[in-house]
Amino acid sequence: LGDWFIYQTECLHSQVYRYQHPTEFAFFGPLPDPSLGIRDNRQCHEQILAPVPRSAVVNSRLLDIYRSQIVPAICEDGDDGNYGSTAVQDVHCLQTMATRIYYGLFVAESKFRTEREKATALIKAKDRAGLMALITKPDVEARNIQRVIWKAKAFSQDISVDSQGNLVHSDSPSYKVNPEYIGRVFRDFLMPLTRDVEVEYLLERLNVPDDLPPRSRSRSPNGVKP
Repeated sequence: LGDWFIYQTECLHSQVYRYQHPTEFAFFGPLPDPSLGIRDNRQCHEQILAPVPRSAVVNSRLLDIYRSQIVPAICEDGDDGNYGSTAVQDVHCLQTMATRIYYGLFVAESKFRTEREKATALIKAKDRAGLMALITKPDVEARNIQRVIWKAKAFSQDISVDSQGNLVHSDSPSYKVNPEYIGRVFRDFLMPLTRDVEVEYLLERLNVPDDLPPRSRSRSPNGVKP
């Protein structure tokens, strides 16, 4: 059900131009061409990114991490029978995480443009470690992880009210999910995948002239139906 539901959702989203956006990549394919509605070309943005190489698409890794690492950690054992609603939430979570990861493409392009000479030397040398160091800011990542933990605490906290309907404050609140684990999801999974995407993108960046061509890539990086 999982793969089928993801694919069917992506087929629908493809028809309304989702995968024409530079940070959206499907998990499965082939996908139908956009056909619903009329696209307003006046709303098209300037071409910012170079074509994204296939090596920078990490959907299969994300899907494996989600199923083998994240779901077992946040879900109780057992079967509640809610397959449909679970599949809907799985798709939402996966697409949200994927979009967050691929926004790193803009970070990589910005770093290339602001430190072109240094980035060019690293790319020509195929220096993956050097490129990783170029894009990594540990202090910024640490602050972002802490923000994620605070947000998880704010949005997953169990709420109690008294008989008058007033909020009851607790010195030891409980949560729907462990906020610290959500922080670890970012630290151990999403941020490393984002850095890998950025490095793979940069390694191919010199193959594209400064006047970027129209965006072109396959409808689905995986190229197979579920």
